[in-house]
Amino acid sequence: MTLLDADQGWLDRARTRFWLRVCDRVGTRARVLGRPHVINSGELLIGDDFELRSQPTVSHLIVGDGASLRIGNQVRISAGAAVSCLGKIEIEDDVTIGAFCMLMDSDFHVAGDPTKQPEARAIMIQRGARVGHRVVVLPGSRIGAGAIVLPGSVVAGEVPPGATVTGNPARLASAESEAPGEDLPSLIPHIVQRALGISRTPALDEARERIQEWDSLGTLRLILELEDRFQITLSEDDINAVRTIRDLVARVSAALSRAVALRR
Repeated sequence: MTLLDADQGWLDRARTRFWLRVCDRVGTRARVLGRPHVINSGELLIGDDFELRSQPTVSHLIVGDGASLRIGNQVRISAGAAVSCLGKIEIEDDVTIGAFCMLMDSDFHVAGDPTKQPEARAIMIQRGARVGHRVVVLPGSRIGAGAIVLPGSVVAGEVPPGATVTGNPARLASAESEAPGEDLPSLIPHIVQRALGISRTPALDEARERIQEWDSLGTLRLILELEDRFQITLSEDDINAVRTIRDLVARVSAALSRAVALRR
């Protein structure tokens, strides 16, 4: 490790402590990327190996008066996510929450009487659950251990442990769903072109680093485009590991195979 690496590591840890300074407890090896908006007027407890991404889009953790937000170990929250806790939200160990997700335990107003605040209803996300990008988790919901909520779904109620759900409201994914028949090596380059807004279709062996538009915001756009098209769940790490368009085809193919296996 060079002195520059050591200085960067110290700076990253200092930034993380600063952005999470209002928490009542933060475990070891926490990591914050970007500048989140964190407000704590109640209880905010965070476990070990926590990761909060807040770039290129700000993430929010909001805890109201007397409320309790408890986050377990090895929890990862992606960019643009928002957690609003006015009562109680518990996120157990090894949970992943995708980009632009929204968790809220209150509707903020009562229908017909905007001056009245409704009673908050607790949210529980159990160990090992995976919540895809742009998922909305409504008050009173419970996502069981190991469950998968596919991108763009709205959870209102209970998701059984180990289940894969999709839709609005989220329901069990069809066991008949199979990987699409399109030729992925032909299709994926066109999706990359559209998602990144580039003027040409990249070749399969073209290096990602040669595509200027493939920055952090481009990565998020590409994830959302692929998830919408194929109804799969991809992580930022999946995409960040890609070196060529051919690598991306392999990642999508693997995600499709996982999705089909889970639905059977």
